[in-house]
Amino acid sequence: AKFLPKTLRVAYNVGEWCEYTSAISNKGLAVSDLQMRLYLSKFDTAAVGDGVNDIEMMKKAKMAVSANRAGDELKSVCLYHTEDVAEFLNNLAQE
Repeated sequence: AKFLPKTLRVAYNVGEWCEYTSAISNKGLAVSDLQMRLYLSKFDTAAVGDGVNDIEMMKKAKMAVSANRAGDELKSVCLYHTEDVAEFLNNLAQE
């Protein structure tokens, strides 16, 4: 991290996986931008994720869904947890 330009930050670093993002942005800001452009609120929004880099995004969605393999930090901000994300979303779409 000490070699990164100031415009980047480490979003997460787990095992062999490392994600760099903009130092001034995150997935939560991206969702907020979409909500604003589409005239949606938190209550109109669902988000699905599996890593700590998804936490800010989950906070912007009423229906926050984590994969069961996600860590406790992400699960703590999600209302729903599932083993099979595709099946969960398919069931949701059929309701």
